[in-house]
Amino acid sequence: MRGAMLGLVHPAAIRASLLPEIDAFMRSHLDGWSGCIVDVQAKTKEMTLLSALNQIAGITPGPLSDTLKTELYTLVLGTISLPINLLGTRYYQGLQARKKLVSMLEQMITERRSSIQAHDDMLDALLRSGDDGAREKLSDEQIIDLIITLIYSGYETMSTTSMMAVKYLSDHPRALQDLRRAS
Repeated sequence: MRGAMLGLVHPAAIRASLLPEIDAFMRSHLDGWSGCIVDVQAKTKEMTLLSALNQIAGITPGPLSDTLKTELYTLVLGTISLPINLLGTRYYQGLQARKKLVSMLEQMITERRSSIQAHDDMLDALLRSGDDGAREKLSDEQIIDLIITLIYSGYETMSTTSMMAVKYLSDHPRALQDLRRAS
């Protein structure tokens, strides 16, 4: 599994493929903020999650991303709660959300395997990993665990970093001007 992940996120792949795609996605998402008062923390979390879903599985904003977002938010709340597995607790709800996420990802994998269309995303790369014989093929369960791990681990860290960058740039307009000139 480690080899499959390193093949997807090594520095050259990040520079050549991921960063330009993430930049384009973020710019299009930020355009919707123009002229509005926004909750930066909530919007950066949403934007980061939508970007991750797009990069990992080609999921665009819509009903599917809304459902995945709801389940992921519930999973996150469940993981930071007391681990009491009783009906109605956040922990229990988090476990149920993970089951729903697994079910949705299983359905996506089944659809991808039956489709002849090639997708240029991480899910497609994970499904093809091992086809060359260089490493062992990943099971669907391993692929699902990797996807949930990627989304979950990147969700909090990237959204917090993005939020702090937005705050810093709004507090320091000169730094924002310098960035605009540089790009």
